Amino acid sequence: MRQRQFNLRRIRFDGLGALLIPMGLGIFAVYCQLHFHDFLAFSHAQSVWGRSLRLPPLGFLSSLKIILSDPPLTFASIHNVVDLSAGCMILALVILSFVGPWRFHQSTMAYALYGAAAFLFVILFPSNNGAPLQSQMRLVMEVFPAFIVLSSLLSSHKSFIAYTLIANSLTIFFLLQFLTGFWMV
Repeated sequence: MRQRQFNLRRIRFDGLGALLIPMGLGIFAVYCQLHFHDFLAFSHAQSVWGRSLRLPPLGFLSSLKIILSDPPLTFASIHNVVDLSAGCMILALVILSFVGPWRFHQSTMAYALYGAAAFLFVILFPSNNGAPLQSQMRLVMEVFPAFIVLSSLLSSHKSFIAYTLIANSLTIFFLLQFLTGFWMV
């Protein structure tokens, strides 16, 4: 729509490709109905992971409560610190996409809106199994506008070096966690 200046008369046949997304979801829902007798089986399967719809800050608050109540170097505490940190970092970057010198211009505001919607979707379904924000690092990878803001923040050489050192250290830590049989994301 943005490429066509939001003018419905300018949409051509190639614009119909956008209908493939809801059509694919509909086809998959029909498949679930035929095989599992439930149109929303893919959504109901989230209950196996202990996920349910909750207010957005409740996952963050539950994770913070676990961090403060558990001993500092337990697996649950470290896991929650990592997931909460990832969520807070992406939240800050999404906010910066709307305010400050890093905000998106009017022509690319759709990216910021997508980033906010994608992040909201991720945090609306926290888990209630001891790690409320489980898989947060993996799920926030879809919020690509946050990474556009991050690249703007890392425009100076010193900030880029600092980020690279921290990111490489965390990569090594997560690799060691995975190799010793613990979680990876």
